[in-house]
Amino acid sequence: MQGKRRAPDGGLRRREAFLPWRAALGQIPVGTVRFEIEVTLGAPPSAVAPFLMDHDKLPRWIPEIVSSKADDEGGPRVGAKYTQVWNFGGREQTLNGEVTQCEPPSRYAYRATVGKNVYSGRFELAEEPEGKTKLKYAEESQVVGLAGLLLPLMKGAIRRRTAASLDRLRSLVEA
Repeated sequence: MQGKRRAPDGGLRRREAFLPWRAALGQIPVGTVRFEIEVTLGAPPSAVAPFLMDHDKLPRWIPEIVSSKADDEGGPRVGAKYTQVWNFGGREQTLNGEVTQCEPPSRYAYRATVGKNVYSGRFELAEEPEGKTKLKYAEESQVVGLAGLLLPLMKGAIRRRTAASLDRLRSLVEA
């Protein structure tokens, strides 16, 4: 009777170790996606940076954000914590984030979690001729569980959604 043992009541039950994948899916990152997008915006970095760091401005160009607020006073700075509510396909999720790099107006980075899932992003802004900005955005997502298995398949959709958000940002800063 390999793989089974007697339960306290005398019946047979499966060993938990017989299904190690079940426990592993909820514990380790099983899906990781990394990508970068680069766009040129018709406004200087000093006009673009507030749209990346001001919680009131974020929902204007990222439609999935329902709300975004700083958890403490002091404005954007390394170590500042924030909470956002995102709507993905009609399901709201709370994201807890922390600023990991803040060098206005040229660099801004964050690390955020939703449960055991971890998301990291970095914005780099460089001044271009004629008052324009070259914005480079890099993201890494690590998702656990069954959703993590699907994450690599969703990379294209995530990248397209991000590109669409950056197009909305372009229309706001160029207005």
